[in-house]
Amino acid sequence: APLSEYDLIFTSNTTESINLVAEGISSNNGHDTAPVIMNTLLEHNSNDLPWRMVPGASMIRLSIDSQGFIDLKQLEACLCDYNSNKIHGVKRIKLVAISGASNVLGVYNDLEVISQIVHRYGALLLVDAAQMVAHRSISIKKTGIDFLAFSAHKVYAPFGTGVLIARKGL
Repeated sequence: APLSEYDLIFTSNTTESINLVAEGISSNNGHDTAPVIMNTLLEHNSNDLPWRMVPGASMIRLSIDSQGFIDLKQLEACLCDYNSNKIHGVKRIKLVAISGASNVLGVYNDLEVISQIVHRYGALLLVDAAQMVAHRSISIKKTGIDFLAFSAHKVYAPFGTGVLIARKGL
């Protein structure tokens, strides 16, 4: 993530990083729309509970396919229904918050494809990279991730430090 295009914020852990994004979504609520946060059935509490606390927001949980990956067809269909076709009134999916890797199933979702779908419909993408950051190189710019969160101890740094990388302006 080039520092000219992304901000790096140190926090106390992944949960605090995600909480900061949730607070930002809350404070940037437009009065003409009702925010919807989308995540998956596989999320850790740190990428689930903060979204429940966003005032006026509702949540949608994506299912997974038979291999344990995010159902990309469902992702696109939901985004299209909410953000393009507007069949849910004023509700708009503002953010898709997903795990980059599942510590239960060991799958790594295709973040570049997910990002393309999410951005096509005007939403933002947050990736909880806590289970991924020590095992895979992540090009935030190439994949189009808007927010990336993880705890430093996952990359063998001391406990008590988290990281939030955010695209500038967000």
